[in-house]
Amino acid sequence: MIFIKKNYYLSNEVYDLCRLITKRYKIEMKSYGLFEEIIFTINNIAQVMTQDAIEILGNLINNASETENPELILLFIKILNSIICLFHQINYQDFPEFFEDNLSSWMKILKVAIEFNLPPLFFNDKNILKAFLRLKTKTMRALNLYCYNYYEDFKDYHDSFIQPVWNLLMITKNDDIYYKFTKELLEYYKVLFNNDRINSQNFNVTEISQHIIQNLIIPNMKLSSKELDDFEDNPVNFLKVELEEVDMESSIWNLIF
Repeated sequence: MIFIKKNYYLSNEVYDLCRLITKRYKIEMKSYGLFEEIIFTINNIAQVMTQDAIEILGNLINNASETENPELILLFIKILNSIICLFHQINYQDFPEFFEDNLSSWMKILKVAIEFNLPPLFFNDKNILKAFLRLKTKTMRALNLYCYNYYEDFKDYHDSFIQPVWNLLMITKNDDIYYKFTKELLEYYKVLFNNDRINSQNFNVTEISQHIIQNLIIPNMKLSSKELDDFEDNPVNFLKVELEEVDMESSIWNLIF
């Protein structure tokens, strides 16, 4: 594939379709047939999507300072978002050999995606801001998967994520548009606190705890106004949309089951 001869619009459609097809890898019960399909998917797209992720990150960083082309920036963000979703979904059931062999490359991809920032002017564009926060949310979700399930394999890389994630924590706001992004950040620190994976020498634990409680947990101990409106308008569709991203550790799973 590799950007299908630099046709970014077609590449975006292809990766988005792959993302939708592999979404069920997160919710289906483990079976021989499912693992066969995951292995088939990895054999056919993993190498290409790794190369594309590296290239799109480079294009995104190089073009982010060029404010005259916001449409291209938005397109790059969407492609990268689909690729990271694919990464998360393919890795969800088990830690595939390909990603074990290419762990260094993918940890660099996740780290650069977390560190990437937009020029302030782009934050005035609602579409770009939403796509930007969606990318950060999906990247944090992929990082959290590794913290939960594959920490022993990933622990040598973990310290390099502490400061970038803390920087993300500092940009969160008590605003509906930041809601899912905030939830993933809280999930990251919950994993660390619960599993004694924090090295107190790396940052001020008291400072981070106070910030999380005062600025994130307390303001977000409720459904957002948009979620309340969506639920009132169409409760069945609201649950359907929420369950599209459900996993065994999510709050909505625990609430229902």
